[in-house]
Amino acid sequence: MTTATIRDTKLYAKRAVFLHCFQTVARGVAIEAKYETPSERASAVFAESEYSGRARELWTALRMLPGEHRERYGDIDFDSPRNQPGLQLADWFAYEVHQEFKRLRGEKKQSRPREPFNAFWEMCQPALMVRCFNRRDLVAIYEPNVREMRARHRPGK
Repeated sequence: MTTATIRDTKLYAKRAVFLHCFQTVARGVAIEAKYETPSERASAVFAESEYSGRARELWTALRMLPGEHRERYGDIDFDSPRNQPGLQLADWFAYEVHQEFKRLRGEKKQSRPREPFNAFWEMCQPALMVRCFNRRDLVAIYEPNVREMRARHRPGK
């Protein structure tokens, strides 16, 4: 397998996991809008990244799928956290959740959650919704595709 092929399969796996998580968030936003007035649309701003184009395509596809939530998808935009304070908050919260998981797995010596995590968690209750994906579950979903890509690019095939 060439270096380029290895890079391609790693990129595929990373992109697939990102889009899996993105789709889950996008669907959750649309479901939340369902509980608002009938004209309410779920619009969102995400941090600009190398996946922005693919994420925009996925958002557009979700708007066209048949189903009970498609009419709730509004606009999507991408921007820098420097311009959008809400994205800074999302990044900070992701960092704090990551630190908490490290603590729970025993990778940190702390016996209690960090104070910023506790304060934010308490402030957002009962409405805060956090969905965590187990790495093993995501690998189980996408690993067969990665293995297939690798098999297609083996020398002699």
